[in-house]
Amino acid sequence: MRTLFPRRILLLLPLLVAACASEPPPTNFAPLRYEYLTPLRLNVGQIDVDDRWRPMSAADVGPLSPVPPVQALAQMARDRLKPAGSTARAVFTIDDASIIQNGDQLLGSLAAHVDIVSAEGARVGYAEARVARNKVGLGRAAQLPAALYDITKQMMEAMNVELEYQIRRNLKDWLVAETPSGADAGPVQAQDLPAPGTTPDATPGLAPTAPPMTAPPISAMPAPAPFSTMPAPAPFSTMPAPAPFSTMPAPAPMPPPVPVPSPSMSPPAGYLTLPR
Repeated sequence: MRTLFPRRILLLLPLLVAACASEPPPTNFAPLRYEYLTPLRLNVGQIDVDDRWRPMSAADVGPLSPVPPVQALAQMARDRLKPAGSTARAVFTIDDASIIQNGDQLLGSLAAHVDIVSAEGARVGYAEARVARNKVGLGRAAQLPAALYDITKQMMEAMNVELEYQIRRNLKDWLVAETPSGADAGPVQAQDLPAPGTTPDATPGLAPTAPPMTAPPISAMPAPAPFSTMPAPAPFSTMPAPAPFSTMPAPAPMPPPVPVPSPSMSPPAGYLTLPR
């Protein structure tokens, strides 16, 4: 008995090590929600989601995912597309939500489009988005739900970016801007200008328009002063006459020129004596 017990332990040891090394597959998967992302407000009165798409192949394992791709796409549309108008409607249609298993590889593909339908039933706007991802190395069959959840989450992250890009590009005329206060700014509305000289009627929701500026009537303007009340210029007779030339003082006579003595080259008298 002493020799058999250690041998049994040695035989079971590899199995115990393998059991401890393998981690149990996750069983708790968070729902995929996208209300924290920027909402896309469309100038329509209603938004419908068409999620009637169904798998086309037996190899499609998307429905086995903890969050099936078709369910994630429909939730994304409800979380991000918001109506901000009164007429027309938008239809979000799922075209593809498949995950094909090929051996130990998963091939995922998502596609959807948005139609803007007028009140008369005509399509007046269109946007389409597509993404694809693949995952290799599934491992054991018990790891399949976790692998499906991971590839679905990766595709949905890419789909949110692609859908917003396509809507802002192809449906920019149907997007409604959001004011800083959080209220929808709404589309720009046209307003008829009032006739000159009339007062515009007050319209609810619009700021009052200042009355037009009109010139005062001519009768209300002060008349110019008559010419008779303007001071007349002084007559020429009252202006001082210039002084006559006879009363002007005569110029003083110029003094005679003073003769300048010429220089003498002879010495003064008494300086030289004559010989005897």
